[in-house]
Amino acid sequence: MTYEEELGVDVLNNRVPVYDAGGKPITNAQGQQAFDQLPSTRVNLEPFDFQYSMRTPFRATGGATFFVGKKGFITASAEYVGYKGMGVSTADDANFKTNNRRLFQTSFNNVVNLRAGGEARLNNYRIRAGVGYLPNAYSQNYNVEGKLDRSKIQFSGGAGYRNERFYVDVAGTYLQTKDAFAPYTLNDPSNYFSAKLNVNSLNVTGTVGLFF
Repeated sequence: MTYEEELGVDVLNNRVPVYDAGGKPITNAQGQQAFDQLPSTRVNLEPFDFQYSMRTPFRATGGATFFVGKKGFITASAEYVGYKGMGVSTADDANFKTNNRRLFQTSFNNVVNLRAGGEARLNNYRIRAGVGYLPNAYSQNYNVEGKLDRSKIQFSGGAGYRNERFYVDVAGTYLQTKDAFAPYTLNDPSNYFSAKLNVNSLNVTGTVGLFF
C-alpha cells in the first residue's frame, strides 16, 4: 500500500503577508502591509510505502443434495465464517497487529450462513427457487443508536427452457436487509440521530445460448 499526502493552506486570493527576518511586517510605499502572491497553496509530500499482510476469515462449508431421479434436486448448505479470526500484521509497526486484532474481535461476529434451494425439471423446462439467510456479522451498531439487526435474507428464482439446439434462462434475486446512515458520529450516540434504512434490491438476468 502506498500513501500519498498533500499539505495545503487556505488563504484569501492566495496572498500571504510578508515579514522580515526579525518577524516584523514589511510594508509597501504607502505604509501598508506587503503581500506575496503564492503560485500554489498545495504541496505534494513524499509517498509513503506501507507493506502489510492480511489473514482473511476462516470459512468452512458443508451441505447435502438430494436428487429426485432426473426430475430435479433439493440442496442445502451451511457456511461458517470466522470474522473474529481476521488479522493484519506488518514488520514496520509492532503494535499494528495487536491493535487491529482487538478491533476485529470487538467489531465482528462469527456467523453461520444458511442456504437452501432446488430445481424441478419438467421435460425441457427448468424451474428453480432458493432462499439464503446471512446473520448480522457486526457486533457493534455503527452509525445508529440502539439495536439494529443487519442480517440479510435473499430469495432467488429462475426459469428456463433447454433443448438440443439452444437454451433460454431468466433468473432473479431479491435481497432484504436493514442499515443506517449518519453524516457524522460523536462519542455519545444519544447526541445524534441516524437514518435507519430498509434496503431492498432486485436483480434480474437473462441468458440465451446455442449449442454447436
